[in-house]
Amino acid sequence: MWTKVVIYTPSVNEVQDFFRQVLGMPTRRRDVGLEIGWEVPIIEVREGERELPGGYIYHVAIKVPTSEDLGAFIKRLLHDYPEYVEGFADHIVSEAVYLKSPDGVGFEVYVDRPQESWVRKGVLVAMDTLPLDLESLVRGVAPSPLPRGAVIGHIHMKTYLDLERAVGFYRGLGMEVTWKMPGAVFLAWDGYHHHLAFNKWPLAKPRGSVVAVYTSKVASPFRDPLGLEILPGG
Repeated sequence: MWTKVVIYTPSVNEVQDFFRQVLGMPTRRRDVGLEIGWEVPIIEVREGERELPGGYIYHVAIKVPTSEDLGAFIKRLLHDYPEYVEGFADHIVSEAVYLKSPDGVGFEVYVDRPQESWVRKGVLVAMDTLPLDLESLVRGVAPSPLPRGAVIGHIHMKTYLDLERAVGFYRGLGMEVTWKMPGAVFLAWDGYHHHLAFNKWPLAKPRGSVVAVYTSKVASPFRDPLGLEILPGG
């Protein structure tokens, strides 16, 4: 449900090759910095330093359409850019690879498993972090960059605030809590596993910062308790 994220970074030149080469996404120079994506950009990068008073980005998650897409991306990544790989995970609802850009912003690239396989209890959707069957995922696919059709699937924020304060704000925007684990909470619209997560974990703070997200779910702008802008668009 996120159509675009806005990232501030100390140096656009430092990160542009990460988006263009490592992720393999179309990347265009604009006055404001970079627009990243196909016909419609899904990431905007601006040069400068901006901090949120209530936390910072853990990762931006890019969802790809199929498991073959994910396997092809991982195969290319391991062959050409292994130094950017932070890890892999099976989250029950999805399979994922984790990367870090040069300014420290985390990125997850993932594919959802079919929703009929998700384990639900009311609005809750079971999630975990398990080893990924990497061998099966990359078997029989040709290396490839991120495909057309990749979208922003979710964002995950580290917060200094009480988790319930963040939860209360997003419940007001129509989200529901879909899962909890020690020090973290996950929220979503419309029965998804999560569009947004907050944690209290001891994580390194990146030099880059996600300061705004766009969504078709709001008709007017909001600012959440962390200071993140929620903007209409999509």
